[in-house]
Amino acid sequence: MKFKKKIGILGGMGPLASCFLYKKIIMQAQVDYQAVQDFEFPEIILHSIGLKGFDETGIVDYDQIKKQLVEGVKVLEKGSADFIIVNCNTVHIFFDDLSDAVDIPILHLIDETVKHVSNIGVKKVGFIASETTNELGLYNKALNNKGIECVKLVKEEQELVNKMILNIMVGKNTKKDSDLMYKFMNKMIQDGAEAIILGCTELPMLISKKSISGVSIFDSVEIISKVSLEYSLG
Repeated sequence: MKFKKKIGILGGMGPLASCFLYKKIIMQAQVDYQAVQDFEFPEIILHSIGLKGFDETGIVDYDQIKKQLVEGVKVLEKGSADFIIVNCNTVHIFFDDLSDAVDIPILHLIDETVKHVSNIGVKKVGFIASETTNELGLYNKALNNKGIECVKLVKEEQELVNKMILNIMVGKNTKKDSDLMYKFMNKMIQDGAEAIILGCTELPMLISKKSISGVSIFDSVEIISKVSLEYSLG
């Protein structure tokens, strides 16, 4: 199996999450396509931008972020990427602006994640993400279009998730944070969630399972990794 298209990753949101995505793509190539030798893996360009106007809660300065992201996708296009994936759920609020800035496709992380969730026929999902992603309702709209209800965290729980994201950003993944994530997910399941979506590219680093209490956990990083490999086949 030969990968024909070069993957462009717009990362740096945050840098550790971008590293996690790159590793996921490599591991998926090994598992799904039996890649072993160097030439059997896809070509990848990772452009990690030092994004300003962004923190653990999400977007702080919309104009500043949009300018940097547009410049970032242009760098990847000039670097001969055949298509782009953006390693952050929150900044998909600028998806149309980024798509208009380049002549190569950009895969939509949120739409791809929701597509995978809808394929299993659930009607209610639990959702954990950054504060801005929740406030903008980026997943709500996509899920509602598929007839899926979204169960979100309450304010106090979201504040704790913000702290988890910050801990990951500074390299302090803790068992306490991981245990709390599982507690939140179990609560959502008790409230009727038939699946869980991790809609922040940092949060999957706290989770080692693909399901909990018999309910599937959908990791947006893993999903876009699989989709990018499929697209890279040409």
